[in-house]
Amino acid sequence: MAGSILLVSNPPHGAVDARRAAPPLGLTPAEATLKVHYPVPEIWLAFDGRAEAEKVAAELVAAGLHVTVVGAEELGSVPPRTEIRSFAIHDVGLVLLADHRTTLGRAEPLIAVFCAPREAGGGEVRPPGGRTSDVMRAVGDHGAVQDTRGFLDLYLTQQGQLRRLAIVQGVTDFSGFGEAALPSPAGNLIKFVGEIESHFPNAKVDRRLALLQARRRTGATGVQARAGASRKGLTYGTAELKQLLGHISPELHDVSEYELSSRLAYLTRR
Repeated sequence: MAGSILLVSNPPHGAVDARRAAPPLGLTPAEATLKVHYPVPEIWLAFDGRAEAEKVAAELVAAGLHVTVVGAEELGSVPPRTEIRSFAIHDVGLVLLADHRTTLGRAEPLIAVFCAPREAGGGEVRPPGGRTSDVMRAVGDHGAVQDTRGFLDLYLTQQGQLRRLAIVQGVTDFSGFGEAALPSPAGNLIKFVGEIESHFPNAKVDRRLALLQARRRTGATGVQARAGASRKGLTYGTAELKQLLGHISPELHDVSEYELSSRLAYLTRR
């Protein structure tokens, strides 16, 4: 499969030599300088073979960049999100309730990816009869509806299978905090992140998606075209990335930036 090996940025980067980093990325030094300041993992390049990908990765590492090489099938095989409806906190860990009951012990190794999306220029869309506090969605660059609720994706392996359990603002009932629950769903989500950080010593909490602003089309056709044309390589919102993701998995063809970023954050933190 074309593009079977992906080179993914793994920020934050070190002291970057933009002149050295630019040629492998197909950018000018000025463009490379801007690109390496993006704080969220993203696909930079795709290769047919791992040897070539590793060679380019070594060049970028020598230029001060942090990158990860992953198989495209690994991105496609990340499981869909299971939204947690409620939870209970015990001395031994957490009990999470969705379609099934899941118990997480305090020593459980897991990767927790926190995302608190924000939208450029508003654009909130309410469901019929909905309120501002209901699910907020906005149309993204792929034409797909982007869910702008905050979430915490918990990636863990149980019985040899990768699972992704999600604490989602507006879905998860935070009454499990008891009297310590906050009046704000967003505040309770942040409180839950703190619970994981404080009481799960083997958890890796990734906050790089905090305040992630989705790249969006800006309105008029001419403005959209100029915005898309200014994006180089496999940046989200480009036809090149959409085509690549569609080849990897039909489910990724119209994936939201938040969903893609969560998967990439997991793959770079494993």
